[in-house]
Amino acid sequence: MVDIQPFVLVLVVAAIVAVATKYVRLPYTIALVLAGLAIGFTGLGSLGTLPTLTEDLVFYIFIPGLIFEAAIALDIRHLRENLWEIIALAFPGVVVSTLLVGLLVHYLVGMDLAAALLLGAMLSPTDPVSVVALFKEIGAPVRLRTVVEGEALFNDGTGVVTFLVVLLLLRTGQLQIDVAALEFGKEILGGLLVGGIAGYATFQLLKPIDDRFVETMFTIILAFGAFVVSGLLGVSGVIAVVVSGLIIGNYAASRAMSPTSRLAMMSFWEFMAFLLNSVLFVLIGFEVHEILVSELTPASLVPALAAIGLAVVAVLIARAAVVYGVTSLISRFRASTPRPWRHVLFWGGLHGSIPIALALALPRVGEPGAPAIFAQIVPGMGLTVRDAIVVLTFGVVLVSLTVRGLTIRPLMRRLGFFEIPQKRLEYERLTGELVSLEVASAELDAMHRSREVGTEVYLAAKKDYDERMAALNQQMESLVAGHGFLRDEQRSRVLRSGLMAQRSAIQSLRASGRLTDAAAENLLVDLDKRLVALDASPPKNGSKNDAT
Repeated sequence: MVDIQPFVLVLVVAAIVAVATKYVRLPYTIALVLAGLAIGFTGLGSLGTLPTLTEDLVFYIFIPGLIFEAAIALDIRHLRENLWEIIALAFPGVVVSTLLVGLLVHYLVGMDLAAALLLGAMLSPTDPVSVVALFKEIGAPVRLRTVVEGEALFNDGTGVVTFLVVLLLLRTGQLQIDVAALEFGKEILGGLLVGGIAGYATFQLLKPIDDRFVETMFTIILAFGAFVVSGLLGVSGVIAVVVSGLIIGNYAASRAMSPTSRLAMMSFWEFMAFLLNSVLFVLIGFEVHEILVSELTPASLVPALAAIGLAVVAVLIARAAVVYGVTSLISRFRASTPRPWRHVLFWGGLHGSIPIALALALPRVGEPGAPAIFAQIVPGMGLTVRDAIVVLTFGVVLVSLTVRGLTIRPLMRRLGFFEIPQKRLEYERLTGELVSLEVASAELDAMHRSREVGTEVYLAAKKDYDERMAALNQQMESLVAGHGFLRDEQRSRVLRSGLMAQRSAIQSLRASGRLTDAAAENLLVDLDKRLVALDASPPKNGSKNDAT
């Protein structure tokens, strides 16, 4: 008989936390971690043994589901606009972060350099769930949200690949740069290929189907199937899931699904992400308590806490070097990243599920596949290298989610990001209602064309929709007329859209040979300057950080 009591207990805790955070200004995921810690310290976990957060559970259930949901919700147009920043942060940025954290931990903590590099790879991926939730709440600029989410999606993949490469080198005992580079390239390119093929194939399969349940089922098969197949082929499953999710969210959802099916699919994955995050972060909090209690003795507690503090410093230094270095470099060639955004990118690079999963994946001393170096003792900590890596990982994740997670809101307030004005909230509500009615009206037209409803019912419903949409349009026009900043924001969106369309046209002309590289580059530089000027000009009645 399957014991579901532990899972019910986790869901009860998550539900209580979800309700409590409506009244207490605390990010949901951070509140879940604190709840998990409380369960561990108070012994409530003994009421029903909580599920063990294993490597397989995290990698094959949580990670594919959460990454796929994030990918289908990410607008590929915004991704293209910020592609260079995202690529730089997620690919060379991860490698640089791994090297810096490894070197700093080696010198500050006294851990062997190779093992410290492994720790650096584990702590490179970011998990911005709570930060993105805050962005949505306060109306942070779309471009900033895109960079944060895009970096997290791709650096999860590169972080895991880097971890596997370093672990392979530890097992062989030889540092071969050519072998490492080849393995890294194979994992990344293979993941891109598998994700692209799987996503496109699913896109084609969805076209003739008009059943929201079957279509949603195909996306579930894709999310977890792409991950499993990538593992069998020895390539990055995370990258494969990201690519396939982008294809479904940006192409299949609009070209192969009806509005009803698209709504059902997006609603399912939104709830799935909420459920997975709820369970995952409660278990992370509980697992942090269990690991720290099981691995640390009273004699090793103080040295371990000191080492965790030094590891946190190392991670912050590496994060600062990557974020400020990449954004400064990109700003020389592309639209500049506003300085307040850089601070948010730095402090908001939280760590969560991926480092935990990688720590759980480390083989214990004496187990098959465990590098010989894992048995060595880390001076000053009194722990084996393997146990020290696990303790440092869990400690850094805990500090990241609590200290940085709880202080990101005050930081953003200090930097000038402000709460959404009531009139903007009202305008967004009216927009959402109008768009939903337009979709419903289009669905009604389709039902009438397919003879699902008769003409009398159709005309009555159509009249009702038209009257409601006309009333909403009138309310929106009155709201814009009475509040100039809404008109300014609309004008800014129009200008940005036009400039991006011009860039796309120039790039197409250059690709077709109708424009020389020199002429195209001059035009693109001019457009980029206008984009920078547009980003730099603060909207009226708002903060300098409140952009579209």
